[in-house]
Amino acid sequence: MARMARKIRGQTSQEVLDKLADEGVSPVEVMVRTMRRLYREHDECVEKLPFIRSDEEIGNLKNMAIERLKEACEIAKDVAPYFHPRLQAVTVAGEDGGAIQLELTSVAELRKFLRGEPPPVEKKPEGE
Repeated sequence: MARMARKIRGQTSQEVLDKLADEGVSPVEVMVRTMRRLYREHDECVEKLPFIRSDEEIGNLKNMAIERLKEACEIAKDVAPYFHPRLQAVTVAGEDGGAIQLELTSVAELRKFLRGEPPPVEKKPEGE
């Protein structure tokens, strides 16, 4: 384990993942494959439910389906950061941390603002 840590130190995450992928199956790939297999097993359990007559067997199958889904969700939670980067919180504030003042002078400007277009910036006369 210590030897692996020395090899990894100083490398980017992508370099480490690329190296692991070259050496065989990467941990991320194992997690994704396992998650998908568990999810398929959940679906198979649910598909069998209408054909089972015994209440005990139905209960067992439902429990198995729920367990497979829980396991798949746990893995999905662990592997999600590799595929979906977290959004960063951004605070928008005016001068000195106060409110932003926005002045719209026409309905056209309001429509542009609501579409996400930046409001027009007043040009100051040269000489100020």
